[in-house]
Amino acid sequence: CGASALIAEGASSTTCTITATPNTTPGDGNVAAALALAAPAGGYQLGTPSAASVLISDDDSVAALPVPSLSCTPSTLADAENQVATCQVTLSTAAGPGGVSVALVPPPASDRYTTTCASALVVPAGATTANCTVTAVPNTVAGDGNVPAILSLVAGGGYELGTAQAVVTITDNDGAKPVPALG
Repeated sequence: CGASALIAEGASSTTCTITATPNTTPGDGNVAAALALAAPAGGYQLGTPSAASVLISDDDSVAALPVPSLSCTPSTLADAENQVATCQVTLSTAAGPGGVSVALVPPPASDRYTTTCASALVVPAGATTANCTVTAVPNTVAGDGNVPAILSLVAGGGYELGTAQAVVTITDNDGAKPVPALG
């Protein structure tokens, strides 16, 4: 519909067309197209109703946010050579453009393990997983006990919080040293 509408001689009405423009932008909302007849300049009187509105509904669905879960495999390591756990953030759906940065509280520093887990793991666009590792530090100290390496997800933008914690336990595999016998 333009700025004016012409009613042909002998006619009592005219029509105009409002066409919605297709888009695929989720969440852009509904839009109302309002029409109103202007005050008469002569030759006619405004009837009732003198205004109308057309609602254009947003029919593009808003994608659900991915839900990350956290797991570490294996969950137990010995304090020996080649003992590595892979910790993985897995999203319920593929990361969108730009990826998803999942906030992570890495395990605290320890002389019993090293870690590549940082304060965030980025799941690349189109992917569903990102990994980091916890590696046991070999030692031969008997009786130094087991040590947990605790990782936690925290709430952040672009995702809903899922399974939020994983633990890798570094076990003491060093037996008591034999007491030398005299004699």
